[in-house]
Amino acid sequence: MSNAPRVLFVAFDACDISTVQKMVADGDLPAFGSLLLEAATRDVINPPGVFEGALWASFLTSDNVMKHGYWNWEEIAAGTYDRHETSVGDLQGKPFWEWLDAAGCSIAVVDVPHSRPYDASKGMQLCEWGAHDLHLGLGSLPTSLVQDVQTRFGAYPVQGQRPDGSPQVAPDDYAHRAGPARNALELVRLRNDILAGVRKKAELSLHYLDQR
Repeated sequence: MSNAPRVLFVAFDACDISTVQKMVADGDLPAFGSLLLEAATRDVINPPGVFEGALWASFLTSDNVMKHGYWNWEEIAAGTYDRHETSVGDLQGKPFWEWLDAAGCSIAVVDVPHSRPYDASKGMQLCEWGAHDLHLGLGSLPTSLVQDVQTRFGAYPVQGQRPDGSPQVAPDDYAHRAGPARNALELVRLRNDILAGVRKKAELSLHYLDQR
């Protein structure tokens, strides 16, 4: 066994730190408070004009946006004013877990935002089962993993679709929302589904961890 320290890297997307700090001070987030006391933390500031999707692409490829080329889920076509949606299938570069796989490590990748299944011979990759952003639809390596997940755990609880039927969507933007904004009952339903999703993803993660 290696004596190298085990490192857990946790990034909070769209997390307002001042709100979290106030809730920690008020005693409303004890687990978060413990994490802030015990862990090393670092503030991250987006470069101007770089959308959060580009940061996730940089995280998984270790490249800056000029190299991986994924700025946002939509863009203006060069030389025009025409808006069009992008695809994570066009994202350039290798994810860091491909390098780990090539080095003989067994990997387990679950719902990394703005990612897709990449070439790997060991372990598993599950994409867009319970992700915040959907682009290409549910996919996995090995491909048989999709059927296993659906049989064991069913669909992720938070489901929503854009009115135009586009597959590129953030489901929680549309789940339990009949109008332009949710009413109190719709908010409760969304909250309940999100909490159910947390429990279900924990079950899924622990199951496949046990399978190594």
